[in-house]
Amino acid sequence: MFIAQSPAAPTRDIYMLLLILIAFVTVASLVGLWLYRRMTRPLEDDQPEAGFTLSDLRRLHREGQMSDEEFERARGRLIAAVKYNANEPSPPGGPEDEPPDPSDPPDQAHG
Repeated sequence: MFIAQSPAAPTRDIYMLLLILIAFVTVASLVGLWLYRRMTRPLEDDQPEAGFTLSDLRRLHREGQMSDEEFERARGRLIAAVKYNANEPSPPGGPEDEPPDPSDPPDQAHG
């Protein structure tokens, strides 16, 4: 086709196309890896942390902002929630086995 084209010109064109192909595959692989990591990220990263920890409850109790009864009730509920989230049944005598507190509002579902 091109009369003035040297025999090395087609080789140079092949190397240029190969370089472009390698760059495209590299960029596509990096984008794919980024998307894979983003899609497989655990859901816990998106959820806010719990409101209270056992250390927070102990501090409130120690500072006198919670009575002994309130501390024990809150501690039992916190432990039961952690066990529930870990798919472990709570032991007998947990918060489910406590009699209802008269100061709590009545359960609307049961009347």
